[in-house]
Amino acid sequence: MSKLTITSLSLLTFIALTSTAQAQGTEEKTKTVTITKKAYAKGDVISVARSFEMDMKMTITMPPQGNQPPAPPQVTDQKGSNQDDRLLEILEVKKGKITKVKLTFEKKVQTMDMGPQMGGAQERPDSLDKLSFTIEKVGDTWSIVNKDGPVAEGDMQKIKRLTKPIFDFQGNSLAEAIPAKTLKVGAEIKADVEVLKDLLDMRNQAFKFSEHKLVLTGTKKINGKDHALFDVKFSAQNEGGAGAAGAMVMKISGDGKLVVDVATGRQRSLTLSGSPKMDSKPNAQFSMHGDGEIKIEEKVKLESKDEEEKEEKKDK
Repeated sequence: MSKLTITSLSLLTFIALTSTAQAQGTEEKTKTVTITKKAYAKGDVISVARSFEMDMKMTITMPPQGNQPPAPPQVTDQKGSNQDDRLLEILEVKKGKITKVKLTFEKKVQTMDMGPQMGGAQERPDSLDKLSFTIEKVGDTWSIVNKDGPVAEGDMQKIKRLTKPIFDFQGNSLAEAIPAKTLKVGAEIKADVEVLKDLLDMRNQAFKFSEHKLVLTGTKKINGKDHALFDVKFSAQNEGGAGAAGAMVMKISGDGKLVVDVATGRQRSLTLSGSPKMDSKPNAQFSMHGDGEIKIEEKVKLESKDEEEKEEKKDK
């Protein structure tokens, strides 16, 4: 049976100074917004704290066996949460391309609660929890080093998936789809489906998106800096796969808020909420229905060597 969980953090490319995703600011009335882009530089340190919550209520009815009376429906309330706190330091940039970083997983744990019959809430640290890696990528050649010992193959694949967009594209956030130009309020931009799949942990599933867009709604000053505000809307469906999953249809729709630094084009904050629904197909050997809620929140802070040097010049 398919389960909707989020186990990794894929958003590493957005900026904040000292406040959270709900930082207070002054919302402004404007008709156009001009976005510019700025790449990360050597010495930049991005700290990311990501929380995820899930609540899925499932009802399963099995067909009667032989002459036995039908069994009563099985009702479960599956809850889960993740905390993923990490630190990414840019160690080397060559010809405008990031080639070396240090990635530290300060906290990476998952909590699942399948109900009292299954032992209640159980916290499970990820294999990367509290580990630090120096990662270098030149072309297709990778070097991943952990000073405390060898890196397991499974962990290497996780690290490559999380950092490859940083090396190749300077980031894999929803903000990457926003062009560096002047946009009118109300402008719609197609959100990157692969980024959405990564956010919702759909990477290995055949989900098809019928809606995936960002809508510019206005601007807001946060800590004296201009930020563009976008509504996020998405809707997708997966008709299962091999085995028991092939008997299921899963749908998810949701929305969220994206805040982008106008001067750099970097994603400053993101909140998403969605409503997954699961139903068995008519030809399934059992009947199942599920309704749920998911919530994702990012809190991000950037320490930029470039910004520090500018402040020092101002002080002089």
